[in-house]
Amino acid sequence: MVFIHHLVQSFFLPPLNAILIILLGLFILRSKVELGKAIILIGSIFLYLQATPFFVYSLAGFIEKPPISKKDLDTVNALVVLGGGIRTNAYEYPEKYSVNTFTLARLQY
Repeated sequence: MVFIHHLVQSFFLPPLNAILIILLGLFILRSKVELGKAIILIGSIFLYLQATPFFVYSLAGFIEKPPISKKDLDTVNALVVLGGGIRTNAYEYPEKYSVNTFTLARLQY
């Protein structure tokens, strides 16, 4: 059931939705040339717009949750920081492991 949910979801999300519009235009192109070209053009413009940073950041603004405020930070019980990797040649530490720059930036944030 989860597979079907993800499959249906991918049809509505970029870039597959614009690619499907272009494929529809190619299919219609056989019988109605002008309409097929118009649909291909609309799908291509839609695909280009979805690749622009403005669209991506606008869409991400709806999906991502805002960072926790300092007032709410006092009431949390735990924080989860996703790691960005480790350094295995950190000889200055007894375990010889340390966080890399990506993980360190996340921890500092």
